[in-house]
Amino acid sequence: MKVMKIIFSVILILILVSVIAVVVMLKTIDVNQYKTKIVQQASQALGRDVQMDRILFKFSFLKGVTLTIDQLSVADHPDFSPEFLMNIDSIHLNVDVAALLFKREILVSKIEILAPTIRLIRDKQGRMNIQTLASAGAEAANPPALSQRTSPSLTLDNSTPRTSSAVVEKKSLPRLSIKTIQVLEGSVEFTDRSLHEKEVRIPVRQIEVQVADFSLDKSFKFLLSASLWSEQKNIQINGIVIMNLANGQIRCDDMKFKTDLGDVSLQKMMNDVPFMADGGLKDTDVIQGKIQGKVDQMVAGQEGLLVLLVNGQLKEGKVKWNQLPFPIENVEMTFEVTESDVNIPRASLNVASGKITAFGRLDDYLKEQKFSYHLEIENLEIGQIIEEKNLAAFNTVKRFLDSGEGVPKPVRMAGKLNGAFDGGGQGLTLENLKKSLSGHGAFQMKDGKLEGLNVLRAVFSAISMIPGLMENMDQNLPDPYQEKLRREDTLFPHVLVEADIKEGTLRVQKAELEGDGFLLAARAALDFDLNLSLATGLYISADLSSSMAAASEELTVLLDENKQIYIPFKPYSGKLKDVQTYPDLEYLGKKIIKKKGADELKKLLRQALGREESADQPQPSGQSGSPDQPAPQGQEEKRPEDVIVDSIFKAIFKDN
Repeated sequence: MKVMKIIFSVILILILVSVIAVVVMLKTIDVNQYKTKIVQQASQALGRDVQMDRILFKFSFLKGVTLTIDQLSVADHPDFSPEFLMNIDSIHLNVDVAALLFKREILVSKIEILAPTIRLIRDKQGRMNIQTLASAGAEAANPPALSQRTSPSLTLDNSTPRTSSAVVEKKSLPRLSIKTIQVLEGSVEFTDRSLHEKEVRIPVRQIEVQVADFSLDKSFKFLLSASLWSEQKNIQINGIVIMNLANGQIRCDDMKFKTDLGDVSLQKMMNDVPFMADGGLKDTDVIQGKIQGKVDQMVAGQEGLLVLLVNGQLKEGKVKWNQLPFPIENVEMTFEVTESDVNIPRASLNVASGKITAFGRLDDYLKEQKFSYHLEIENLEIGQIIEEKNLAAFNTVKRFLDSGEGVPKPVRMAGKLNGAFDGGGQGLTLENLKKSLSGHGAFQMKDGKLEGLNVLRAVFSAISMIPGLMENMDQNLPDPYQEKLRREDTLFPHVLVEADIKEGTLRVQKAELEGDGFLLAARAALDFDLNLSLATGLYISADLSSSMAAASEELTVLLDENKQIYIPFKPYSGKLKDVQTYPDLEYLGKKIIKKKGADELKKLLRQALGREESADQPQPSGQSGSPDQPAPQGQEEKRPEDVIVDSIFKAIFKDN
């Protein structure tokens, strides 16, 4: 018995010494002596330069094994950036030794990753820097000499045997589970050089991730919060993740997200997205709205994003933009996103006391970016859309007519706009939109009114080369027509506008503003830089034209082939904000001078020739101003002096 006790005591002492030796070794081991080799192997596996500051290794029975890595960084591909692709301030990992010894289970109680920074870059050709990292890792794992072989044994090894070996490895390896993963103060910055001549940046900051019960073969939950162009966290995402090591894929199900656009700093956003500032956005503008939705499924692998099914909505949206004289309110939108397309089945907003509804689609948003849209306008109050300052042309005429007594009444526009517009294009940058944006639509306005200005009176008052024109019409026009000229406002019972967009220019092919007794017609072109070309003309109805011509004989020269008075306006070309239009006095002057001057010259010639008969006296049929060519039957003979004068004025005014 004593011998057994001695042997037992010796074995116990040996075990105790061994345990003490292991503990002492674990406590005193310097992992940094292996750092160089670890860095070399990691660099070789990733195909990138990997650096780390130090590795700390601690052991205790109570806390288990604690591993700390400080300042871990992975360099980017030189074609994308000379800086790092990923940088982590520190990684802390704690392993439960008892679970490994007694349960053959690798139980990581906690992994804490502090201040990870990832820089994702897409170049002008659409390539991602992360893809080159994956391909480099694949090449390291499968050297070309082996991957290029086509022997039957290797072919079999890549199919059925590979699956069975994976099963063997899974059975032989201890089970891995991680109780908690925590990411603090993380950031991901996405730089896109393919959308615009200036690179676009999307910086996601203050990333915090909480993962509970992480597993390689079971689903686990995660919670993520972050900030985008905001001082506070304005993004929240939570969902379920399933990892598939056999095919190298990660799947997310039932992932919910929400954000508040009101927390976004427009100044920060414009700094990172230059074409938004190019579009006139300022930091004093306001964008509000709450976005929330659900990712039904998302699958990502080495090839990138494989499957994406997103359904979401925007509510309580509001936009106050300095370029618009009115706010956009009650913005509501539903959207569907897949791995390639974006579909907006419904969108609506309230603006200018009316409503705009729309739907649209964006196909292949990462490459071709083809889009189509349809919008409908319902009862938009035109007076809220067109400010007084934008009615410069009418106010110019108003000031011309005002006597200067009292404060002149400003010109205002009223009426409700309705219509629809369809179109499409390709590319989301301003330059691409200038080239590809297209569309066609028609709009009508009901209850139209131009307050503070009588268009008819303003036009005829501007024809100063006819002395006493307005006085003659006020005295000689029938009462119903005089009433039209006395009104303070102009009514437009019918307004029709047909327009299209092509090659970056909005073209108004047809614009007809039908008033009481006249029609105002226009054609216009407006480009993205708000350069406007405008041609306008006024047509007086035949009955009113007849009465006006009777009241003032000089107006007969303005009658067209339909017996309507036609008054063209001076064409305008310049900035939209500076638009001015008024009757083309040069055209009217030539018409009137030609008529009056020709009559006076003919009288002088008749006096010189001794022909005092009236110019209106009919000539005998069959006579001609030219002895060699008789006048056609039914036409009056043209006098020689008329032929001479008409030829002279044709040469002067180049009137063919």
